[in-house]
This record gives sequence, structure tokens and C-alpha cells, in this order.
Amino acid sequence: MSKDIKLILKGTLYLFARVVLLCVLVFMSIPIASVAPGIFQPIFAVFYFFILLYFFILTMWHEGVRDRNRVEIGLIKENKAKGFISSGILLVFLLIVNYLPMFFDTESENIFVIIISVIKTVFSSSVSYLITLFVGNVDISQTMGGNMERLMISSTVFTVVYIICVIGAGIGYIFGYKNIVVIGDKIEKIKSMFKS
Repeated sequence: MSKDIKLILKGTLYLFARVVLLCVLVFMSIPIASVAPGIFQPIFAVFYFFILLYFFILTMWHEGVRDRNRVEIGLIKENKAKGFISSGILLVFLLIVNYLPMFFDTESENIFVIIISVIKTVFSSSVSYLITLFVGNVDISQTMGGNMERLMISSTVFTVVYIICVIGAGIGYIFGYKNIVVIGDKIEKIKSMFKS
């Protein structure tokens, strides 16, 4: 396997780890959101969307910075689409996991269907608060079959959010590769204000 492909898959693995981390954070926030769903669910929806987008952009920005150095010393060839490719591979996996359970019977006791449904539930949690803004609370048992209209809306929200993240990751990689800093200089200015 070439060095370029290994680095693309490594970027995909980094993004996958960030998605898993976000899913854990979402599960940990469920008790807080259940106290006052009308208040906390919209707040968490916006918060977790920006955290997910931030994870994708920042992860690929760092990879872009590293790859610029690797290209300069001749380890790899220039590939400015790496951010799109790495996040696109993850997107394909997540879309398969998200849409696959819809094609099975809700009463199925097939172990494959149960496992894929649990995996879908885990990864769908990364955008679950956003989904509740569009379709209300979605019962976990509705991850297979169920109300097809609600499932299609929730799957569409899931797809749109991750497509935005793929675009952000691609742009983040290019910015990192070209060493374009958008927020860093502003953070340094704020820090310097408190030091003086």
C-alpha cells in the first residue's frame, strides 16, 4: 500500500475517532437534556453541530499542515483533495450504516439486523439533537422500519450534516496545507489583551 493511501486512511481513522468521541459526549448529555428538553435540545443541537464541524475542519487542517512538510521533503505527492477523500470515505461508511436498517423488518430477530441497528443508533446520536428539531423525539425502536416519513427526514438531516462536514474537512485540509490561519491570530490578540 502506498504512503499516500495510508495517510488518507489515517485521516479517515482520525475523523472516525472524533465522531465516536462526539457520540459519547451526546450520550453523556442525555440526562441534562431530559430535564428541560424544550430548552436544552435546541442548545445541544447547535452546540454539537458546531463541535462536529470543528472536529472535521481542525483534524484535516492539522493533516494539511503535516502533509505540506511531507511534500516538501519528498515523502508524498501533493494531493489537495485528501481532506475530501478522507472524510468522504467516512461519509460512505456512515451513510451505509444509516440507511441499511431501513430495508429490514422491524420484527426481525436476525443478529445482523440487530447489530447494524445498534450501530446506526450509536452513530446517529452524533446528530440526534438536530434530528429532534425537525422530527421531534425519535424512538430508538424506530431505527428499523417504523414511520418511514420520520425516518427519511432524520436520515436526510444526518446526510446533510455530514456532507457539510465533508466540505468543511476538505476546505480545512486546503487551509492547513497552505498554512492559512483563520482563528489563531484572533485568539492570540485576545490572549495578549489579558496579559497586558
